[in-house]
Amino acid sequence: CAISGVELTFTESYKSKKGTASLDRVNSKIGYIENNVQWVHKIVNNMKQSMNDKDFISWCKIIATS
Repeated sequence: CAISGVELTFTESYKSKKGTASLDRVNSKIGYIENNVQWVHKIVNNMKQSMNDKDFISWCKIIATS
């Protein structure tokens, strides 16, 4: 995972629920284009939603130190 460092697993089919890899847009205002995508854990991608990496990590730090 580009954000957490957790190892990702990939599956043969995008329909499979077993894999953990999810393709994330670094800047959610831009499409899935080269230099704007990264592989992250699907849980991280779900939590991140439309935040950029910097804002997401900032919120994670706030939560972790509360």
